Amino acid sequence: MFGVREKTPTTGSPDKPVKQGKAYWVNAPNAAAGADLTVTPGGTQPSGTAIQLSAQGIGGNGSYDYEFQLKGPSTGDKWQMLQAMSTLSTYNWDTTGILGRHRVRVRLKNAGTDDKPVNRGRNLTLQ
Repeated sequence: MFGVREKTPTTGSPDKPVKQGKAYWVNAPNAAAGADLTVTPGGTQPSGTAIQLSAQGIGGNGSYDYEFQLKGPSTGDKWQMLQAMSTLSTYNWDTTGILGRHRVRVRLKNAGTDDKPVNRGRNLTLQ
């Protein structure tokens, strides 16, 4: 986390915080610029269908860490991690017992960095 300070030009007083307690994220110059997420099969599927989530990074250094998440009725509409940050760009999801409209997303960043992840999500319905 980096702090930001500015001089008060009119009084010449010591530096003061711009916004106290606010965190600012500074990525490396070659941070990942975006992500693509493929859901196979997509759309509406019966509960129990094996679904593969596949992600690809855009920009950056070409080597990425991926995290897959799920949000919907089965998670109380809160993001739940399916796969923690790792170099695995695919996740095989067993949807047994899961019903309703859900959103899946990938968060990715350059591998081994503290860059802020970029996100890409897709909707699907399980019935």
